[in-house]
Amino acid sequence: MRHTLKFHSAGKRVHSEVKNIDLLMICKIRIVSRSPPDACELPLDLNTAHRLLTLSQENRKVTWLEEQPYPDHPERFEQREMVLCREALSGRCYWEAEWSFRSYMGMTYKGINRNKGDDDGVLGSNDMSWSLHCSGKSYSASHNKSATDIPFPSSGSHKVGVCLDWPGRHSVLLQCHL
Repeated sequence: MRHTLKFHSAGKRVHSEVKNIDLLMICKIRIVSRSPPDACELPLDLNTAHRLLTLSQENRKVTWLEEQPYPDHPERFEQREMVLCREALSGRCYWEAEWSFRSYMGMTYKGINRNKGDDDGVLGSNDMSWSLHCSGKSYSASHNKSATDIPFPSSGSHKVGVCLDWPGRHSVLLQCHL
């Protein structure tokens, strides 16, 4: 079975029409009514991609499919099926992602553990990252081994928008398109 996650461009401005939902001590989820007019491009970094992940569409789509013959690289994830975006993010950044079947997406500091099989390298299981687990029936956001369930949109949308608000201490946006 194929698992896909596709990133869409949008921009650096964040739409102001949001509803706040307190999530975790340093994370905040906000439901947004519509897409910002522009968002940042997030090409994925092939040098970090786990060998079971295939990048396509100018490194903006990742599919969990079959092992790839990627060369060894010190930044490659060896134990977890993860990939980082090419550029470090700062300030306020917004992007959208479309997912299928079941997907995990998130944000992390560059220094996340990439080669151990323990929880230190799992998005949302440490204080260096957060994650959003998307399935066909629910969403769940995690940070530092603490998870919060988020209602699945009645539209059944498989597209979310995420905002990193670096000055605001890891605020995130979850956008469910109707």
